[in-house]
Amino acid sequence: TSVTFTYRTSATFASDTFTATATPSTATGIADVSVSRAIDSLTPGATYFYRVRATNEAGTSTSSSMRFTTTPAPAVTTTDATSVTATAATLNGTVNPFGVLTTELIFEYSTVSDLSSGVLNVNTTPSSANNSSSNSLSDSLTGLSTGTTYYYRTKATTANGTNFGVIKSFTPKSAP
Repeated sequence: TSVTFTYRTSATFASDTFTATATPSTATGIADVSVSRAIDSLTPGATYFYRVRATNEAGTSTSSSMRFTTTPAPAVTTTDATSVTATAATLNGTVNPFGVLTTELIFEYSTVSDLSSGVLNVNTTPSSANNSSSNSLSDSLTGLSTGTTYYYRTKATTANGTNFGVIKSFTPKSAP
């Protein structure tokens, strides 16, 4: 008997269903055989439905549908800059990695409003998180130019993907 898994993001199994060979890929005898299969390239935060299909010379049998939900990509928020002086500012944000180790937490900043060029990175404090709650992030920038508008956002990357906070801005001003 050959054994496969079928899975998709809809409870209705149709032509766009994915198939993965089970391990072991064949079963013999009359006793139950445990099968499994690791799959990758799944969409973060998506619910998948799957079932086991066994085929031999007598026909095909399919299990009832089961489901699982993948962990989402990190939730990221950019908050307002604080402690803005003539040449410095503190960037702020939050991240929730949903229990997955965050491999990169940074602020991206530039003098270009859409951050399409001239982007620099500054590490956040803390530099990583792996819990399932909101974590405050911050870091200081120094050596800024008075009167220049800076644009920034929070960026978090986990094994489940990368998300960005909205782009915010601030302008260092001279003291009166």
